[in-house]
Amino acid sequence: MIWSGEYDSQVRVSSHSSKEKGFDGIEIPLFSSRRLQTQPRSEEILEALGLECNVTSAFLPGLSPISDDASIRARAIAP
Repeated sequence: MIWSGEYDSQVRVSSHSSKEKGFDGIEIPLFSSRRLQTQPRSEEILEALGLECNVTSAFLPGLSPISDDASIRARAIAP
């Protein structure tokens, strides 16, 4: 999350910068599964560069997949 707070096309650019600066991996912020589905080439790019990948996420207030409230659980897992 050094280069971008969103999972978008910037990930491709920052992957190259990360490798050039000596990092051995990147951390992708993922707050919506929809974003992950829009960047299918990222895995190929990371493999070609020899970079490891971690995904970071957080549940925001009102979005918990273990809530007692069914509507909150549904919103938390919705794409």
